[in-house]
Amino acid sequence: MIKANPQISDPNVIYPSDVLCIPGQLPSQLTLPCSVLLTPKAQIPTGIIANAIAYIGPTGNHTISIISNMPAPSAFGNYSSYAAYVDYALSKPLYSTTEPTPSWASTIDLGTLKITPSVKVRISANQDPVATPPPGDLILFEGVFIC
Repeated sequence: MIKANPQISDPNVIYPSDVLCIPGQLPSQLTLPCSVLLTPKAQIPTGIIANAIAYIGPTGNHTISIISNMPAPSAFGNYSSYAAYVDYALSKPLYSTTEPTPSWASTIDLGTLKITPSVKVRISANQDPVATPPPGDLILFEGVFIC
């Protein structure tokens, strides 16, 4: 269990919000829908969360939707945009919603690619308004699908 959960700094202390990986044999393809709470990788203000949901889209393709309740990118420094990245290959800008609480979201249609265990999703803040090449300028969150 300790080896499978390197994100836990003290294996003797586990909190209710901690996400644990239970080692075992993974299927060759995930059971969809599947979701993952993304883990902060930078200094993130309290109360900010991000998650990703993998599912079969209306066209039959595997799709990943990403959402987070983040402030404007400039809150993290000299950044003007957010982007989501899937396994250093696919990326898409995150767009702000018009809700009173700032949230950012996007959907990545994987086309003929299939979501398999260990697919990694990242959110980064970027200096350019378009998606910077993976993994972006400042990785804020990342997570791995293990469903």
